[in-house]
Amino acid sequence: PLFNGALVPQVIAAVLGLAEQHDQSWMELIIGKLQPVRALLVLDNCEHVQAACADLCTRLLTACPQIQILATSREPLGVTTELCYPIPALDAAAAELLFGVRASERRPALVLDAPTATAVATICTQLDGIPLAIELAAARVELLSVVQIAERMHHSLDLLGDRQAQRPLRHRSLRAALDWSYTLLSVDEQSMFEQLAVFAGSFDFDAVEAVCQVPGPLDLLARLIDLSLVVVALLDDRYPRYRLHAVVRQYAAERLHASGAYEAVQQRLRAWAIALAERTDRAATGTDQQQWLGRLILERDNIRSALQTALAAGDATCLLQLAGALAPFWNSISMREGRAWLTQARALASASPSIVSVKAWNCASFLAYRQGDYAGMHVAATAALDEAMTLQYTEGIATAAYRLAIYAEVKGAAPVARAYYQQSLTLYRDLGDRHAISQVLNGLAHVAKLEGAQAEALQYYGEGLALARADENHLTIALFLISMANLTLDSGELDAAEAGYTESLMHLHMIEHTSYIPYAANGLGEVARYRKDFTAAAAHYQTGLRVARTLGLQGMEAQLLGHLGHTATERGDYAQAAQYLSDALRLYLPLERTLRTAGMVHACAELLWRLGYPAQATTLFVAGLQAVGAADFTYLGKASIEQLERSRMAARDALAPVEYELAVADGQALTLSQAAAFALSMVFLPQRPVPVERPAQLRIFLFDDLRVVRDGRELSSDDWVYSKTKDLLLFLLHVESARKDEIGAALWPDASVKHVRQNFRMAIYHLRRALGHTAWITFTNGSYAFNRTLPAWIDVAAFAQAVERATSEPGQRTKHLRTAATLYVGDLAGGAFESDALVIWRERLHQQALEVLIALGEQHLVQCHYNAATDAFRRALTLDSYNEAAHRGMIRSLTRQGRGSKALAHYQHVVDLLARELGMTPTPETVALAASIQAGTAL
Repeated sequence: PLFNGALVPQVIAAVLGLAEQHDQSWMELIIGKLQPVRALLVLDNCEHVQAACADLCTRLLTACPQIQILATSREPLGVTTELCYPIPALDAAAAELLFGVRASERRPALVLDAPTATAVATICTQLDGIPLAIELAAARVELLSVVQIAERMHHSLDLLGDRQAQRPLRHRSLRAALDWSYTLLSVDEQSMFEQLAVFAGSFDFDAVEAVCQVPGPLDLLARLIDLSLVVVALLDDRYPRYRLHAVVRQYAAERLHASGAYEAVQQRLRAWAIALAERTDRAATGTDQQQWLGRLILERDNIRSALQTALAAGDATCLLQLAGALAPFWNSISMREGRAWLTQARALASASPSIVSVKAWNCASFLAYRQGDYAGMHVAATAALDEAMTLQYTEGIATAAYRLAIYAEVKGAAPVARAYYQQSLTLYRDLGDRHAISQVLNGLAHVAKLEGAQAEALQYYGEGLALARADENHLTIALFLISMANLTLDSGELDAAEAGYTESLMHLHMIEHTSYIPYAANGLGEVARYRKDFTAAAAHYQTGLRVARTLGLQGMEAQLLGHLGHTATERGDYAQAAQYLSDALRLYLPLERTLRTAGMVHACAELLWRLGYPAQATTLFVAGLQAVGAADFTYLGKASIEQLERSRMAARDALAPVEYELAVADGQALTLSQAAAFALSMVFLPQRPVPVERPAQLRIFLFDDLRVVRDGRELSSDDWVYSKTKDLLLFLLHVESARKDEIGAALWPDASVKHVRQNFRMAIYHLRRALGHTAWITFTNGSYAFNRTLPAWIDVAAFAQAVERATSEPGQRTKHLRTAATLYVGDLAGGAFESDALVIWRERLHQQALEVLIALGEQHLVQCHYNAATDAFRRALTLDSYNEAAHRGMIRSLTRQGRGSKALAHYQHVVDLLARELGMTPTPETVALAASIQAGTAL
């Protein structure tokens, strides 16, 4: 027996035993237990059952008419066949249990493990829990594996059979059972049964009347339900729904095809679908919008079937008309699917403009906008406007202009957006479309907000909201409330913003409209984040994220993931933050939304700073700001600006000057997509200790000109007081130590001893004061010296260290060469004095810088970084325009970039330069390089 899906073998044994003993008291007890249960008794080996068992079955049926009894080996006991096949479906657990029992009887060694359990569930689901079908499927385990049976379920009528001779012929296959049942139907019942096969899912009686051409459809439907060929899928007071079991529908579809009426019935199904879609589209602006949308959603399987058959039949007009009228449906079900159908419809349709195609283009534009595909929105809206203008189709022009206004607004072109909105508003006022008027007012408010006209924006929002409230249009009310809450949030009015978002959710839930819930949930999350309530913020973001993912709102999904990433970063959950931010960034990249993508890059930079990677964070900060053309983070929401700026400054201060300059240079060299890829490769790095803030120190730059930075501020002329103060420091940095007379001879060669003493005393006083402490300049054994034991950073010393490390650390050679090249920004500063030692030092550094640049260029060539190589060789040539090693590097770099003619032109420049200015010819190595380029053999 199967009682509510639980197999209880003991019951059948007890029933048979009690029947043989004619124990009436126990029989009464069993009957009493069964009366409240909706049950199915499956009796095995009925040929061996005593007559008393038949009597028991008769008594059970009399007492418990809800029970149906099926004998697997011969006729059902006490039940007519018409009432037994097909019998009511089992629930999932009972169906899977029945399959397991019957399959084990056929193959005792069969083991139902996890993979086969999944296959069994698939089989039972495909067979709608019909016991006979399940038993016949289980019989096939003698020939096929359970997984193979599951894979063949789409041919279940031919698959499901049993060779056991003791079964009646009509019980040995599902097809035979259905054939026999079909012959019991009248001609009209057969026709009705066949035509119902076009419904892919459940259906209501309105659909039956529209699609099935039969006399008295209500009575025929009732008869098919009585015979269990049609089942009640949903019993609702207003709209009961019905369906066919999957295998029964397969059989009915075969009969419909055989009758030759298949295409005619499909055409009626498509006409019914179009009428329902257009009725729902019109209702989308009224008070009964959700009622009609709900009915359309219930018909989603039938809608998809109508679209598929229209495509298969090549019916472009029907496909365009149906797909284009389903905007509210796609907005609630799947925008991705809607766009795919519209793409196929446009590909099938002719190029001639029509009202149907204009509506389809406008629908495609709306769906592209909802998914954040602004390029796709612009293409579709432009096509709609062109066709609508050709046809002078006012509504189409107004809708297309509205979409183009949104596109201009997104791109920051406020004047263009305002013009399109005004054009659309004028047309909608002429049409008297109050819903559309309120939408355009919302857009004009956005433009005013974009232009900083907050009062004007509030005026437009108020006018649109008043229209929506007067019409009791809950969806539009919700959208205006969200927009107004966004405005008040930006101005810091958190309580007002929270109230707006909360009321908008109330209206959305009232009409059970989900597609804008992510926007309201995101707003509530932002309010909580501004209040530093990160737990509440994350909960709101997660609510919005679930809906956005269900509906395929990629832009909103990315935004919510980004906010979750910010929140996780603030809470110190860096692993979770990395996951959220990387997911958001991957979603934003294909959408090509520059500001949003840059925002995620900066969020990743913030995370990298927290993880202890200030150089990488700085690179991303620079790259992101460069991409949006901004000097700060004001393009982002209020909650992020201050925190990001603090992190950027902290990252800068944690780096030595050259490290910071290298990080900045790296950021300037990255496009936004490259910065995003870099961020994705970095955010999962393990956390390192955050660098401890360095003590106050001097940073001294001697290349090109003397500059001193003390405690983060560069000293100005006011700090030096007069020029000799700066010259004194420069002199002391050039020597280990010097006596007062040596300093006087260098700085004041023509002054008297008295004037030297007076000038020196003033200069040393102001120098120590400028540097911040007397300890910076020492006096030992009659000599003055710059105190190199204190924590000062000097670019010349850092340059020398980088050059040395480029030789001693070959694995980091490129890095150290880059450091040295970045440090050398010009020749050594000389100030107001010169000496042979200073000239020699300057020339040695100049030569070292030349060698560094050539070596760096060669490194870049090896690594195939040809643009970087070209830049290095070009810088080398500014130091020595005759250096043939640098010229050869430039020529090779150009060649490897595929610019052979440019490389040969550069070689000719070298030939002319050497001949004209030095009277020389290039070395054999340079000549050979040029020859190999001409021969096409250069590497």
